[in-house]
Amino acid sequence: MYYLCFKSALGTAIAYRTRPVLSLLSRSMFLIALISIWKTISGQSGSIDGASLEELATYSFIGVFFLGSWRWEVMLRDINEQMRSGNITMFLLWPMRYPLYLFATACGNLAFEFIVVGLPAIGIFGLFYGLVPPANLFWGMLFALFVPLSFLIMFLLSLIGGTVALRLEKAEPIEWFLRASITLLSAAFVPLWFYPQTLRTIVAFLPFAWVGSYPSAVYLGKVSVEHVFWLGAGGLLWAGGLAIVASILWKAAVWKLVAAGE
Repeated sequence: MYYLCFKSALGTAIAYRTRPVLSLLSRSMFLIALISIWKTISGQSGSIDGASLEELATYSFIGVFFLGSWRWEVMLRDINEQMRSGNITMFLLWPMRYPLYLFATACGNLAFEFIVVGLPAIGIFGLFYGLVPPANLFWGMLFALFVPLSFLIMFLLSLIGGTVALRLEKAEPIEWFLRASITLLSAAFVPLWFYPQTLRTIVAFLPFAWVGSYPSAVYLGKVSVEHVFWLGAGGLLWAGGLAIVASILWKAAVWKLVAAGE
């Protein structure tokens, strides 16, 4: 049943043919601006703090086109719209869990973004900016494990935001808060090792770092072998903790809807 939700979301995304073009153009412009900044800062040396221009371009590319493919704000807005219209109560009658329905739908949208936007972008930026491959096969395999963990943590953060929005009956403040937190704390576009020491220490332990910084750092082999396994364990702990919080908040939101007779 959830597979049908996945297929439905993928089919709906394919139906909007102009969206991938606009997404590719907007992200490309943002990434080109970032790469231009790296070029200016690196100057003639072609590197910054031991990271080559190609590595920095690849780091930013992963953040913009892969880790940035998760359109979490759409889920927030959908929950808010279904809450305002009262349609969310219909989902409670379905023989499936609403959060899992949201996850299946999100996976369908992600698959579309990867295939239709991400793959062409790899060819374009790889040709003109020399994107680098994973540090080696080992780091490439670890990156393949960190990416799903990144999306899972981001989904859980969005689900928690959506359930809080149900109680507040307004999604905009939650969306603004998450957008600001992701932009600053995920380090998806600017490497975490460029952050000031105090801020870097704080961000390193927040779940947002697993959304952006750590998958890209693993891809480039910028972490030690011993540290990467601690990062994996930390990400799983965050995912488990966020899942528990999301479950508690969702049950409380459902109870509120039922008690209100909505």
